[in-house]
Amino acid sequence: MFKSKKRSLSAPARIVSADGNKVVVEVEIDKAKYRRGQVVVATVSTKEKTTEGKPVIVSDVVAQGPIAEVSGKRVTICSSRNNPIVSRRAATEAKKHDTKVNVRVVQ
Repeated sequence: MFKSKKRSLSAPARIVSADGNKVVVEVEIDKAKYRRGQVVVATVSTKEKTTEGKPVIVSDVVAQGPIAEVSGKRVTICSSRNNPIVSRRAATEAKKHDTKVNVRVVQ
């Protein structure tokens, strides 16, 4: 009779490695239930300034695709190389600066 609303699983994480088309993130929440085959999107938000000097929050997609492997808190996301949405530069910058990444399940 009543439809239950599905909650989207979203958790903060850090990038462990970003080699090729696989991005490995380490989720900070213990009870996050990610399963192999789920389609997820990992985004990173940074504060930057416009040409006028106003502060702006910019979000970049680091990885988008199915989960290839789950081991403990580490989740391997397999995103295709020719995906125009995914920013490889944002992934390497987030790994270098140890920036938090938001990983959420696409429903």
